[in-house]
Amino acid sequence: VPVDASLHSAWKEGKLVFRDEPLSSVLKDMERWYNVRFVMEDEQLQNHLYQATFQNETLEEVLKLLAFTAPISYKIQDRKMKSDGTWTTKTILIQKKKGENNNKKNQESADTPS
Repeated sequence: VPVDASLHSAWKEGKLVFRDEPLSSVLKDMERWYNVRFVMEDEQLQNHLYQATFQNETLEEVLKLLAFTAPISYKIQDRKMKSDGTWTTKTILIQKKKGENNNKKNQESADTPS
């Protein structure tokens, strides 16, 4: 399998590049890039393939784009101060978008001629 070297060096140019990567891998890269923690609440989402290139986007912008193009919703949890005075890492909960299966069924019904 040929390897595209530009994908592996894109980080040097400030780019996050994903080409048919599972969402679990995308989120791992984003954890390192933005110093956050993702919690995927629905295991079915792990293998959802994703393709995108992000450059100079904030975490919030990337999350909005992910939610727009993938069957997910997210919730950002507030950071909390620990007893030693340090702060917890920002945590983002990733959930399957509500009504996703119903939307597909409704779309299929709409496409079926009567």
